[in-house]
Amino acid sequence: MKIKLLIKAASVYLLIFFMTILVLELLSRAVFPEHSKPSFSDFQRFKTDSIQGLVIHRSNSNEKIDFNKKTVWLFGDSVTYGWGLKYSETYHFQLDNILRRNGYDYNFLATFDLGSDLRDMMYVLTTKKNLFKKNDIIVYQFNYNDIKPHDLRFRRTPGDLEDWEKKVLVEQRKKTLLEIFLRHTNIFVYKYLNTSAFLKTLRHYAIIVQKKTSGKCDERGLDALHQYTWVYGSKGYEKTSILAWNLFYKNLIKTKNIIEDLNSKFIVIISPISLQLPHHEKNNIFNLDLNCATIDPYNKIKGILIDANIEYADPLPLYLEITNIDFNERKSANLFLNLDTNHPTAYGHLLMAYSMLNKFTEID
Repeated sequence: MKIKLLIKAASVYLLIFFMTILVLELLSRAVFPEHSKPSFSDFQRFKTDSIQGLVIHRSNSNEKIDFNKKTVWLFGDSVTYGWGLKYSETYHFQLDNILRRNGYDYNFLATFDLGSDLRDMMYVLTTKKNLFKKNDIIVYQFNYNDIKPHDLRFRRTPGDLEDWEKKVLVEQRKKTLLEIFLRHTNIFVYKYLNTSAFLKTLRHYAIIVQKKTSGKCDERGLDALHQYTWVYGSKGYEKTSILAWNLFYKNLIKTKNIIEDLNSKFIVIISPISLQLPHHEKNNIFNLDLNCATIDPYNKIKGILIDANIEYADPLPLYLEITNIDFNERKSANLFLNLDTNHPTAYGHLLMAYSMLNKFTEID
């Protein structure tokens, strides 16, 4: 008799538990519709190839690469990877498609690593020189979080860190138990719990609560501008920001010289971020504060590229134009993924492709 009562009680508690979860899920979808759509899907697992150990992705991984044709090599981070998008929505696929329709026929080979930067690109260019041939086009996708310490824990690129980088990384690696838990459960959540608005909302606010989202710049420290601390020269980090920019410039010149020695052509595509656009405040979930900035990175990177005589594509004017048009028409505008300052939508990638188009037609 007691066993039956226990089973009955357990059944009731389980029913209450699942009904509570259902109600919370429905409430989350109603109150937080931005969390109702998957932020990461199976289509993200598109096929990749490997050439001499270099991971690349392209539209048809079964098609043999004809290296007699001119090749466009694209080096980038998660933007070039196409974070949150289908492969056919990436800027390089769309650029390739537009060029083909206008009589240009290239190999488009995108190589990427999440969070990779200029030093990773330099390493490939110097260790795999035989991959590149005369008149190839080598594209570096600059991201505003490229100006930062180079954390070798997440890189295959060997080399020593500068002293200032080591000191900064010690501060960056100070994690709370909540931060460690969230980092180590990322893959599980994206793979199995990505469709639950309730769990995504819970995780979203768990991530926010661990950050200092208000206060003075010096009180917030790295949280004031987060991954953009050094590119913007956040207050309190002015000296290390100057060192980071100087190191970037030195490596950029080295990269340019390597590419010139290969008799290839060098183009930089500047990937915008939502902080540069009006009407994208919802993307700024950590309340990153541009009032803490001491550097104008947009004009600084353009000035560096002009001084170094490096060709570059700048999608930001198009982003600003389209954002204002869309907002005036629909009272809404979004060229970046939901709650994300760094990764453009498919439309944003298309604008990146358009901004690069004239660089390729000028070269040929």
